[in-house]
Amino acid sequence: MYVDQDLCISCGLCIDICPSVFDWNDDGKAEAIVDEVPADAEDDAKEAM
Repeated sequence: MYVDQDLCISCGLCIDICPSVFDWNDDGKAEAIVDEVPADAEDDAKEAM
């Protein structure tokens, strides 16, 4: 999973929807915190993006 930093508007919606996959980075943008999305989080991760 990858968050395009040029497209991220720092709204936090992806983090709210799927906190097991997304978190804030040091620049105040969202980033994926896992290399592979766990099977039980796939639907939420897709919705978040």
